[in-house]
Amino acid sequence: MPHPGWLPNKLIYLELPGRGRVQSRVLGLADKVLILLAPAVEGKTIWPNPGTALTVVLSGPTGEISVSGTIVDRKLKPFPLLYLAVDEDIPFIAAVAARPRKIIAIASGKGGTGKTFFCLNLGWQLATMNRQAILVDLDLGTANLAAALGLHPNLDLSAVILRNKEFTEILYPISSGLTIIPGAARNKDFADLSTWQLQRLAAGLGSLEPLCDHLILDTSAGLSANTTTFLYCADYVVLVINDTPTSIIDAYGLIKAMASQFWVPPAGIIINRASNQSEAAEYAGRFIHTAKEFLGVTLDYLGAIPEDNSATQSLKATRPMLALYPWAPASESIKTISARLLEKLTSPQPKQILSANANYVQSL
Repeated sequence: MPHPGWLPNKLIYLELPGRGRVQSRVLGLADKVLILLAPAVEGKTIWPNPGTALTVVLSGPTGEISVSGTIVDRKLKPFPLLYLAVDEDIPFIAAVAARPRKIIAIASGKGGTGKTFFCLNLGWQLATMNRQAILVDLDLGTANLAAALGLHPNLDLSAVILRNKEFTEILYPISSGLTIIPGAARNKDFADLSTWQLQRLAAGLGSLEPLCDHLILDTSAGLSANTTTFLYCADYVVLVINDTPTSIIDAYGLIKAMASQFWVPPAGIIINRASNQSEAAEYAGRFIHTAKEFLGVTLDYLGAIPEDNSATQSLKATRPMLALYPWAPASESIKTISARLLEKLTSPQPKQILSANANYVQSL
């Protein structure tokens, strides 16, 4: 199933009989059919039957356009999805003009690679570049983003999971440009959410998009649905690995799991705690070649972060390394990686339309 590069995570609206307008998100495209995240209202999933006729509303630079469609299928796994056959072409300008690529998911094949460390410092760097960044700790069950900042919040993601609060009610400002949403770390039950709970969280991320320039997701390590659900919601995935055989193998397993189930969004890798820049680049090159040859997945190499005592000291001080040691070697590497990542997010996308009468995406 191809990823719709021209419609990544596009927030759209569905007008349903008896329901009015509800928000959804485009996740895929196959055989003239849009794959959509099932909408949720007040924590409850809307689950229309196949055969339901509806209207799709997309925002553009000069207003809205509407196209008609019909629900042709629905699936529960990996999370609740609706399959929508559209009756008309969707113009490129309306499809992408109001959808800048802003969701960055930070992932790793195993724990201990420095994923949260990178996530925090990436957010800090983007904030220093006068961009508004929101960090969401989705490392369910073992969340530690708040702890890395020395915070003890009264509310965290568990309040959203339990339907007591919305995402926008648990925002904690860290600096003028950086805000976090603490993860649910108090209950091990949150480490294995149901497909419905995962769907509500994924749908709820849409409420944060208008509030920031970049939405950074600190996802769970490993291959569970807690990880892959949110990676599929990303405009770009950053895979954090170490230059060790086990880290490489686990990271490859994550990419393989995503590619075999659906697709792999645009993605790049970084080598953290690298002992040598040239060796790190060699490790990355082999990884990228293997992913391309055996999985058909193209990955970017974003760079390496060297082993640096400043990182350890910043963790002990519960502060971002870039705040305490902005000129440390590891900090300089993160600045470079951040700039490369922004280039990937802002690079032009192909001008295409979804043709309602062909089994392919037609280039303009």
